[in-house]
Amino acid sequence: MKCTSCQGEWTPPQNISISKCPFCGIDLLMILNQQAGELTPEIILRNMITIYGLELLQNEQRLLAMIADLFAHDKKTKKLLQLSVKEKIPQQMAVMHNDPDRELRLNAIQSHLTDEDILGKDAIERILTLWRTALDWVEPKETFEIVWRGGYCGFKSSKRGMISPFKYDYIGNFNEDQACAKLNGKWGFIDKIGKEVIQLKYDEADSFSDGLARVKLNYKYGFIDKTGKEVIQVKYENAESFSEGVASVKLNGKWGFVDKTGKIIIPFMYEYTNKFSEGWAAIQQSNGNWGFLDKNCAQIDLFRYSYAFSFSDGLALVKLNDKWGYINKAGKKATPFRYSYAVSFCDGLALVKLNDKWGYINKAGEEVIPFRYNEAESFREGVATVRLNDKWGYINKAGEEVIPFRYSQAKSFREGVAIVRLNDKWGYINKVGEEVIPFIYDKADYFINDMAPVKLNGQYGFIDKTGKEIIPIKYDENIFFKEGLACVKTKGKYGFIDKTGKEVIPFRYEKANDFNNGMARVKLNDLNGFIDKTGIEIIPLRYDEVGGFDDKTGKELGPLLTTEVGGFFEDIARVKYNGKWGFIDKTGKEVIPFKYDEVGVFYGGIARVKHNGKWGFVDKTGKVVTPFKYDEIKVFKEDMAGVKLNGKWGFIDKTGKELIPLRYDDVGLFNDGLARVELNNMNFLDFKCGFIDKTGKEVIPIKYLYAESFRDGLAKVKLNNKCGFIDRNGKWVRDIYF
Repeated sequence: MKCTSCQGEWTPPQNISISKCPFCGIDLLMILNQQAGELTPEIILRNMITIYGLELLQNEQRLLAMIADLFAHDKKTKKLLQLSVKEKIPQQMAVMHNDPDRELRLNAIQSHLTDEDILGKDAIERILTLWRTALDWVEPKETFEIVWRGGYCGFKSSKRGMISPFKYDYIGNFNEDQACAKLNGKWGFIDKIGKEVIQLKYDEADSFSDGLARVKLNYKYGFIDKTGKEVIQVKYENAESFSEGVASVKLNGKWGFVDKTGKIIIPFMYEYTNKFSEGWAAIQQSNGNWGFLDKNCAQIDLFRYSYAFSFSDGLALVKLNDKWGYINKAGKKATPFRYSYAVSFCDGLALVKLNDKWGYINKAGEEVIPFRYNEAESFREGVATVRLNDKWGYINKAGEEVIPFRYSQAKSFREGVAIVRLNDKWGYINKVGEEVIPFIYDKADYFINDMAPVKLNGQYGFIDKTGKEIIPIKYDENIFFKEGLACVKTKGKYGFIDKTGKEVIPFRYEKANDFNNGMARVKLNDLNGFIDKTGIEIIPLRYDEVGGFDDKTGKELGPLLTTEVGGFFEDIARVKYNGKWGFIDKTGKEVIPFKYDEVGVFYGGIARVKHNGKWGFVDKTGKVVTPFKYDEIKVFKEDMAGVKLNGKWGFIDKTGKELIPLRYDDVGLFNDGLARVELNNMNFLDFKCGFIDKTGKEVIPIKYLYAESFRDGLAKVKLNNKCGFIDRNGKWVRDIYF
């Protein structure tokens, strides 16, 4: 505070009355009264509270008298302030200063004044603004929450309530002041007042980053700006997000890089690319070799590595002649190529494996921690967990044992604590090895938001960082929170709890799923339906079954498992009624009749269905897309679906045309342009896997004992009892160690 008489400054003690200046002794209220005509009402009130403390606001008689004196020159403001005191507005606001729900409480005060016709809207706003400023309230940051109702969602503002109607199938979080939203299978963007600022027309959309968002339309990718302008043409077969100002995109089966204007900076001639990191990108040529390019197409050394990771800590991990090593940005060898496995550098050290033992090296390739460990993890929070013989312990970066090798299992440190197992029980220790939570649990996991899931005596619950049960350990199944609630089971019945452990939906159901898009499937008296987060039935419990399906892998799931991903896909759910399957929308309306023997979920606008013992595809109107003639079919992926007839598999397009002959014993889904195929799976000794492209060409020989679909340019395979990853040319990239 500053005295206007002597100009002395001081910080007044909180909530203590100071009537005189500690420097010149002048009466502060007298000075304030003399200058009242020159000061704003907010400054007068603020000084008044500063001089006499917050307790002044609880003395109604004295407060009214001061307002009468200090605002004698401004009768309108005086009348408003006196009325506010009589309605106890400043008194209430004083005690809610640090209340996290103060905005809600303030809204309640405002509603009371409005409902009772005590004041007009403008007068109420004026009073609240005056006292907010006087109390030095810092305006809380506006937050946004996705709220679900009846299977549809909208946005709620912490300050303004609902800013959009409950109509969207999905909404993402705000990023750079816009959020992606999905309606009727199409994506666009809304702003913070709920206005649709970019038309909902895309098949896919990502959040904005650095002013651009990746979108997909008619199976092609591109980038738009915040006005919806297509700044990078939607014409690419695939695209990755921007990193260091550039993005990798795929055209005519090859990858290259574009900048934020869409200008090509690295030509489309590469088999696969990683994102730019530290000025360089790891890139694979069509011959399978890896190397590095900068944004000017300058290369490091030659494209001669069988695999390469991005630069980290100034070095890149690469594989040459079946051995791993590290190079610098000049392409020079930083360490010998002699390791059977290695991890990228982090904080100056790298974890590597040599002669079946693990150790740590520095950037010069020097062994700083000996190769003596049977298992090891990278350093985290200054320590690493390692196994020596059959016991786990922890070491520091000097290789010193900081926590003894006494544990049968141990995990890395997070937020200062680690989960360890001792004598078949789990507990938590700190970085000096002290037991901070007892070793009593059958299972334990990391803390997230100060909560950790644990299992004790066959029951599940949550503890805090002191070991206190914040959700009682009494539930029969593991607990996973989704959309703020967890589906839990106790005494043979399912219900829902919130993160405080409060029962929000009673334990009455025979089966139940986690909430997905504001709806949860439940089963009661052998009938299935859907409820909302209040427990109200939004789709009646009348169906024999409600099916689920993993839309990412195509793998079918059980009909009502608590880990299932939800019943609605593309806004339609498959349900069984009176022994037959059909489809309903989110209102429960029957959109495709109940007449099928079996059905899959909608994926890409069509669903597989079985009628009179044969499979085909229908669209969302129920129209037959492909004839009912196949013994089995799989979901469409990349516009092709595997079909089986007379014991053999092949592929069809969405018109039902057979593009790849039915000659295989089994097939997978197309991913990254390749599909896994199997031959001779009836004979275990001759069973083999390989990969074909969309023309049916065998691009990777059918010779593997096991194979998974390609992802990010690699596929996991097994050959001659050895597991590892191969690239799209069938070249062995690296081994997998278990």
